Amino acid sequence: MRRRHKLFGILLAVLISIPIAIFMLALSLHPATPTPAPLSHEQITQLKAHLRQNSPFKRQPSGTKTVTFNEKTLNQGAQVFMATYANIPLRIRLHNGFANVSMSILLPSIPTNIYANIHFKTFYKNQQINIQNITVGHLPVPRFVYDLLLPSVKAFFIDQYPDYFKLISNIKDINFSENELKIRYQWDRKFAHQVKKLSKDLLFTNEEQKRIAFYYEKLGQISRLYLWKPTSVHKVMQPLFQHALKRVELGANPVQENKAILMTLGIMASGVRINYLFKPQKNKYLRHVYYGRLQLSGRRDLMQHFLISAALTVSTNKMLTDTIGLSKEMSDADGGSGFSFADLLADRAGVAFGKMAASEETALLLMKKMVNKNLSPRDFMPSHKDLPEAISKLEFSQKYIDVNNPKYLYLEQEISQRISKLPFYSQL
Repeated sequence: MRRRHKLFGILLAVLISIPIAIFMLALSLHPATPTPAPLSHEQITQLKAHLRQNSPFKRQPSGTKTVTFNEKTLNQGAQVFMATYANIPLRIRLHNGFANVSMSILLPSIPTNIYANIHFKTFYKNQQINIQNITVGHLPVPRFVYDLLLPSVKAFFIDQYPDYFKLISNIKDINFSENELKIRYQWDRKFAHQVKKLSKDLLFTNEEQKRIAFYYEKLGQISRLYLWKPTSVHKVMQPLFQHALKRVELGANPVQENKAILMTLGIMASGVRINYLFKPQKNKYLRHVYYGRLQLSGRRDLMQHFLISAALTVSTNKMLTDTIGLSKEMSDADGGSGFSFADLLADRAGVAFGKMAASEETALLLMKKMVNKNLSPRDFMPSHKDLPEAISKLEFSQKYIDVNNPKYLYLEQEISQRISKLPFYSQL
């Protein structure tokens, strides 16, 4: 009997220790792939130029095309994409014939930070992308496991997203080499049309498109208020939030409604035609809405910076939003209107507004603040008085040197303090 109890104890200890050992081998308290630093102005400019040059949307003769990425550009593009859709740090290392991919996934609903550090090798063979040597932490995934699972995963995605796999069929070859990735594909007008159509689904889900279309139509109905005379943007925002409150009373989610409003306003402020981003709603295209003479704190540029940053905040994350805002100001310094700390203030205020709109704790509160009849733009946009503006690239480099210089950081801190002092943002 004692021997039986002893064997039972050993078996129980083994059964307990196996999952613990797997947990310790597979998971970690630290990410193996750290979150990359925000892209600099020069990096964003170069990435935009590269993507524009290789865009499948532009008109060109039909035939076989090749797009080339070096390792740096590939990782920068992956950084922007992941920050937009998944916020998972990812690192790609190119080699002759294959690439090594690493990512660190923060596990949800755990009090302490626990990461699944995933590594795998990918290569192109037999006209398809193949994956090998998958490891989670220090634990290698047996080959038979992913050989068994990958066909089912692929079949699921083919069933759910058949159009994407039709596009992949246009790829003729993917060539991995040291520090370079080349993708050769067949281009024609049908292919360009499919890419353009499917890119809209990447930007917004069908439900998001329906919500934004609702508010965009409402915006079109009130556009006559600001087309011909200077109008403060809060007078346009208020009726949209009033519609949102009514929808929430009928069961809509306040965060989703806030996001739809800010994306609607951001699209309008950017000047991009809505039908470049959306599929037709109810078999008809939405009428383009102009920003006309809308202003914030008496200026159109502050309105645009605020609304676009707020829209980016609810659709991506703060790192990407701040990077894009700073890049815009550095572009102005290169030869436009000059670097403006006032515009940067509007960017940061838009980020704060977007964060409040997208938080479950503050989304409904923001709605109620926005429909208050005594609302003023000064409630959510601080004064830009005395902030330096129209700074040329030469002047910026002489006076502030770069964004890590104490003089620049002092003004960054001043901007943060002006926003935090507003009672509107006290719940953040």
